[in-house]
Amino acid sequence: MKRSARVCALAALGWVLAAPHHAAAFAEFEIIVADGPDEGFNDPTPVAPVGGNTGTTLGEQRLQALQYAADQWGEVLDSIVVIRIEATYDPIECADGVSTTLALGGTTYLEFVTDEEGAEVVVPTALGDRIENTDLEPGEADISIQFNSNVDSRTCLDGIAWYYGLDGDPGIDTDMIDTALHEIAHGLGMQSLHDSTTGGLIEGVPSAYLKRVYDIDIGKHWDDMTDAERLTSQGNARKVVWDGPRTLAEASTLLTGGLPRVTSAQVPGLSGFYADATHGAWSVATTVSGELAADTTGQCPPTNVNGRVVLLPWECAHSGWAALAEADGAIGVLVESATDWELPVMPLDEPMPEPVGIPVIAISTADLGRLIDGALAGTVMVELSIDESALLGADDEGRVMLNITRPETTSSLAHVEPLARPNLLMEPITVPRPLHDLDITPAMLHDIGWIPFCGNGEIDQAEECDEGESNSDTEPNACRTACLDPACGDGVRDMGEACDDGASNSDTIANACRTTCEDASCGDGVLDMGEACDDGEGNSDTISDACRTSCERARCGDGALDDGEACDDGPDNSDTAPNACRIACVVASCDDTVIDDGEDCDGAEDRDAATPGMDPDAALAGDAGVPGVTDDHGGDAGCGCRITGHGTGTSSAAAWWIALGFIARLARRRQRGR
Repeated sequence: MKRSARVCALAALGWVLAAPHHAAAFAEFEIIVADGPDEGFNDPTPVAPVGGNTGTTLGEQRLQALQYAADQWGEVLDSIVVIRIEATYDPIECADGVSTTLALGGTTYLEFVTDEEGAEVVVPTALGDRIENTDLEPGEADISIQFNSNVDSRTCLDGIAWYYGLDGDPGIDTDMIDTALHEIAHGLGMQSLHDSTTGGLIEGVPSAYLKRVYDIDIGKHWDDMTDAERLTSQGNARKVVWDGPRTLAEASTLLTGGLPRVTSAQVPGLSGFYADATHGAWSVATTVSGELAADTTGQCPPTNVNGRVVLLPWECAHSGWAALAEADGAIGVLVESATDWELPVMPLDEPMPEPVGIPVIAISTADLGRLIDGALAGTVMVELSIDESALLGADDEGRVMLNITRPETTSSLAHVEPLARPNLLMEPITVPRPLHDLDITPAMLHDIGWIPFCGNGEIDQAEECDEGESNSDTEPNACRTACLDPACGDGVRDMGEACDDGASNSDTIANACRTTCEDASCGDGVLDMGEACDDGEGNSDTISDACRTSCERARCGDGALDDGEACDDGPDNSDTAPNACRIACVVASCDDTVIDDGEDCDGAEDRDAATPGMDPDAALAGDAGVPGVTDDHGGDAGCGCRITGHGTGTSSAAAWWIALGFIARLARRRQRGR
């Protein structure tokens, strides 16, 4: 039976800033602005559009950025109930100009529902709506977020302000969308929902979140612990992990290996808690050993560091000091990572660090003191190494570590361990990372009940199909695991497709499966193996000089008159047929050895067959002994293409001479007759 309770979970779920798709998923988010007139999301201050955000007032840009973040979550979650976010911009105290709380986010109601295992659990109202498929709190907001309006003053964080662009390119500023993604996740269920002062559960019922929390030392999930055990577990830094199957599977491919380690025979009491730095360079097989160079006066860096491992206090933590140590010959650097808690050690993350080519490892304040004491007592040798088999931010079994501080802080348990590489959305402090990337967070939400509709065997919302366990991304004609119909381009050869190489389908790469899932072929406009040319629709068997429809180049004999050809009748070209276009695409002519119309003879055979004893010139002229008429070979040839009608070349000239001679004789006879 559903029960609900009004809660205020904001204070425990702030995100701190330290100064320097599933295709078928769909959930609708609605933003409810709770600011007064002319403030916060209603601020009328004129601003210029920035990074794809088209708002013309400060309030409009804030609202566009928040809606953008909400819509991104809507693309990976399923819910038939609209998820309502109540949002404000109000001042949150700026502590010291170095760090501050950017925003506070959480749920407005808690719901008691039955999970997939049949057990009663406590969940945020948005998740309760998803599980029950009904609006459990009609008309009420599901998530509340308060953004820190002081950040826009640029005095709260040493010149840093909110960035409202949609492009994830904030420069030195802090990205409002990334902060909103983080806070919305808290409201969706990324919160422990227990009493951190007593270790007690809400009305004795565990939250869906706590059922996934496991303590390695105690050997229990939090829902199976006593209140006292939970209080103990709250201080077990790097010993509390997320035990969810979906997250475990994704962590194995997302997280990178390379856990830093520091050992010293002279200082055996080191904590074993270390972290890396964004500006330290490591080779996977590298182990660095050397004498410790420590300066108790606070000089940055110490003197005489050549060939030694340099120890730097927090005041010298900037990458520039490590770069100077490297320039002076240091082989490694140990840097204090000062925090408000004893353990764990925070990684050293700088937005734009100076490159350092030697190993840099962050150590705790306590370990800094131990190493200095050792150096004061005598020579200290240290060894720096990494364990490439250990995933950064996960235990030996690959389970993602949760952020547990000793002593406990408000960021404990509801965030992931900052040791993780790459940096993750749900870390407690903003760090350099791929902005607007939800990374492993959807998997964690899946583990607590945000299970997609796709795969339940029913066609929901924007799904095209759903065959439940039969959904497949490898079987032909099956509904895909994203609940999309099988289609060309999904990498599976379905009915009616000749091929399908998925993302490798191409209409420009030779021999590739085409984007229509047809085999590469002549006429597709791509020069494939065995083709001399291919102009696609420009292929033609009639246009001069075009690539032919057989993907062969234009040539003599293809039936089209191309440049340099006098004729081309294709298969009718012949070197033996009278009057035909010749094989070389030249017109029939005298001396081509073929007797064409208007010729009595043609070529060597006809000359050999001329009348014995006849003057060749007479044979050519048709009138024996006509002076000045020769054959077209200019010598003693036999037949020179005897004219029987209109002809061409020398034969025609001889005929004209005969005609002119006859006319001249006729004229003389007439003169004598007078």
